[in-house]
Amino acid sequence: MSVTAGQRVKGALLAGLCAAAARRLGWNVWAIRLLAVVGLLLQPLVVGGGYLALAVGFGWWRNREGAATEAGPEQPEDSPDDTGGLAAANLEARGRRIADLERRFRALERE
Repeated sequence: MSVTAGQRVKGALLAGLCAAAARRLGWNVWAIRLLAVVGLLLQPLVVGGGYLALAVGFGWWRNREGAATEAGPEQPEDSPDDTGGLAAANLEARGRRIADLERRFRALERE
């Protein structure tokens, strides 16, 4: 399935800029979010305006490209598939195992 205007970027809290930057740079998503918050505290107009401009620009770009970015199967916002931007391979593997266990538990709860 493709990402449409109404869908969120995987791992997004607001516009998904920090999640996308972390994925692109290979950093932990929470480190990027911390830098954004510190930037907002130090230079709120510059960082806030830049964030809004980038959010609008990325939204426009996704729509312009015809939503060509693949998002995979639809997941709820609180999906356990998000490993939180864990960059280390062993932590990412643990995150996937935990996500798999959570899916199994939810399936058992539905039965």
